[in-house]
Amino acid sequence: GFASIGLRLHPAFPGAPFYELPVGSHSAQEFKTVADGEGIKVFDIEFFVIDESFLAASHEATVAAAANIGAR
Repeated sequence: GFASIGLRLHPAFPGAPFYELPVGSHSAQEFKTVADGEGIKVFDIEFFVIDESFLAASHEATVAAAANIGAR
């Protein structure tokens, strides 16, 4: 087993796979319940490209979703 995981809550590039766990959603609550039951913490979320087009405000929902599931 393992004690923590990393989740991709934002696509790394267009078309890349990622997990949608919006705040208040059934999927987020279900994830939290299972992770807590297994003693698994969210270590990080992957990842944002920070380049000349980066707008921090456009990622607010993703960061809120990460905080909601316990990412540190």
